[in-house]
Amino acid sequence: MRLAIDYLTLRKAFVTQQDGQAFLVTVAELADLLFCTPRHVKNIIQKMTELGWVAFVSGRGRGHASQLTFWADQEELLLQEMITLVKQGEMEEAYQLLKDYGAGTDVQARFTSWLSAYFGYEVTEQTDRYTESLRLPVYRPINTLDPAECFYQLDAHMAEQIYNTLVEYDPETGGITGGLAHHWSCDQDATRWVFYLRKGVRFHHGRECTAEDVYFTFQRLIREFPRQRWLVQQIGEVRVLARYAVEFTLIRPNHLFGQYLSFTPTSIVPADAALPTGTGPFQVAKKTPGICILEAFPDYFAGRAHMDVVEIINIPETKQDFAFESNLFMVRTGEGEKANGEAGWQEVEAFVAGSTMLTVNLKKQGPLQDPLFRKALVHLINRQQMIMDLGEPRFFPSQGFALNWKPSMTDKDYLAEQAVQWLRESTYDVSDGQPLTVYTYERHAPDAFWLQKHLEPHGIRLQPVILTWSEMTQAKHQDAADMILFEAVISEGVVQWIELFQSGYSFIRRHLSDTYAAEVDDMIDKMLTEPTPNGQKRLRDTLEQSLREAYAMIFLTHKNIGTTFHPSLRGVKVNQKGWIDFKDVWMETFR
Repeated sequence: MRLAIDYLTLRKAFVTQQDGQAFLVTVAELADLLFCTPRHVKNIIQKMTELGWVAFVSGRGRGHASQLTFWADQEELLLQEMITLVKQGEMEEAYQLLKDYGAGTDVQARFTSWLSAYFGYEVTEQTDRYTESLRLPVYRPINTLDPAECFYQLDAHMAEQIYNTLVEYDPETGGITGGLAHHWSCDQDATRWVFYLRKGVRFHHGRECTAEDVYFTFQRLIREFPRQRWLVQQIGEVRVLARYAVEFTLIRPNHLFGQYLSFTPTSIVPADAALPTGTGPFQVAKKTPGICILEAFPDYFAGRAHMDVVEIINIPETKQDFAFESNLFMVRTGEGEKANGEAGWQEVEAFVAGSTMLTVNLKKQGPLQDPLFRKALVHLINRQQMIMDLGEPRFFPSQGFALNWKPSMTDKDYLAEQAVQWLRESTYDVSDGQPLTVYTYERHAPDAFWLQKHLEPHGIRLQPVILTWSEMTQAKHQDAADMILFEAVISEGVVQWIELFQSGYSFIRRHLSDTYAAEVDDMIDKMLTEPTPNGQKRLRDTLEQSLREAYAMIFLTHKNIGTTFHPSLRGVKVNQKGWIDFKDVWMETFR
C-alpha cells in the first residue's frame, strides 16, 4: 500500500512523462517528493524496480542526475489499490486515493463498475465447501456491536443478528413471544416475573446459555450503563432459581416489563467471553469502522441462516451520492433516492413507525424559552411543501410519532397567517435575527437546509450544523444545539416510545426542561402500572398531547422505507427496524 502511494506520488509529480520514456531526476528531488531521506529513496526505488514498476539508472557521484523510467500503468495500479482497500473495509481511504491521484483518469468510472459488481450475491465453491455470500453497502456507520450501547436503529439491527433477548416483541399483536425463554409468568401486580430458558442454546464460543448469563447481563446493565438506566431502574433483584430459571423482582408494578425484556439492549451476553459473542444466527468474523463480516452460526437454536456470509460495507457519509447499484440488492432504508432496478425486479416497502422531528432545547437560554415563539415556529413550517420539494422517502406531514390510520397530505399544523402574528407578538426580534442552531447528521442535512430557506423570509435565522453520527451522541454538541433534527422511530412499540423520553441516549430527553422531564417520568410511571393496553395508550396519548401543546417538540414528516431486489433473492422482508433480516434471505439459483 505505502509503496503504491509512493509510485502514484511520483507519477503525479512527473505527469508529463510518458510510460517507457526515461527522464533525468536527482535522488534529492525524489527524497523531497516522498518526504524521506535519500538513503530511504534508494530502498523504495529498488523495491519498485523488483516489481517491474520502474527502471532506474543511478547517476555517477553525489548530486548527479539519474535516469528514471515509469513502466507500471498508474490507472491500473490506482484501481487495484482502491479495490484492495474496499475489500479491507477501508472505503473512505479508497475514495481519498481517488481524490488524490485520480484526476484526469477514467478510474472513477472503472471503480464504479467494479463496485456495482462487487456488491450482491456471490458463490465460492471448493472441493469440500460451498459458500454463499451477500455483500451489502450501508450508508451509515455501525457505531457499536455491544447491545447495551445500542440506540441507533442500524446498531440495534446488527445486534439482533448476533444476540437474542429473553422474549421478542410481536409488532402485529403488540405482545411478546418466546426468545431465549420458552415460558414466563408474572404475579397479579406485575412485580415478580419468572422466565424459563430453552435448554441447549449455545453461545458462539460453544458454552450453553444459562440463568447465570441472564443474571450477569442485567447486573452489567445496571452497573455499567447509566444511559440505559430507564430500562432497569425498576429492577430490585435478579435471582437465579435454577440452571434454566431466573426471577426478576421489581420495586413497583410494571405490566410492560415483558416488552422491556424484548428490547435490544437487554440481549443476553455471556459471563465468560468478550463481546461481540452472542447466541444469534450470525457470529462476527471481522469488525472495523468500515466493514462488518458476519458468518452463519451453525448451532443457532432457531435454525441455521441460509446465507453463509454477510458483509456489510460502510459507504462514507460524504460519498452517499456516489452512483452504483448492487447486482442483486438495492438497499433503501429511508435514505437517498429510490433505486430503479431492471424489469422484473421486486420491491418491498413499508412506512416507518415514527417521524422526523426537531427537539427544542428548553434547557438553553434563548428565544426558544418563549412558548409563543415556539408556537409560531411550529405553525410556520409547511410540511406538505417540504415533501413536494425534497421528495421521497418523505411521505406524509406528521403531527405525532404514530402515522394516522388514514394519513393525509394536508399539513394541519401549517397556519401561516396566524403564525406570523404569533411571531410578531413573541420576544423573538426578527430585525436582529438571532440565529438558532439546528444540529443534525448528513442524512437529514437536506431537511435542515430546507427549513433554513423556508423560515428565512419570516426573519427566523436557522444555522444548520452537520455532524457525524458519533459526534451527535456527544453531550457537548447536544447541549450546544438549539434544536436537533433526527428521525424518531417507534416501530418496536410502546417501549421504544418510552426510550425516546427516558433514555440517556435520547435527544428529546436531553432537551426537556426539568419540569417537563418530571412530568414525563410521572406519566410513564402511571402507564406502567396500568394493566390494560387501552389504558396505557390513553396515558401515552395524553403525555404526547401535553408536550405538543407546550410546543416542546416539533414534528415534521413520516417516511417510507423499502428495498428493491432481484427476483432470485428470496426471503426478503423489511423488519420493524427498517432493515433486512439476514437470517431468512436465500438465493434461488436455478431461476
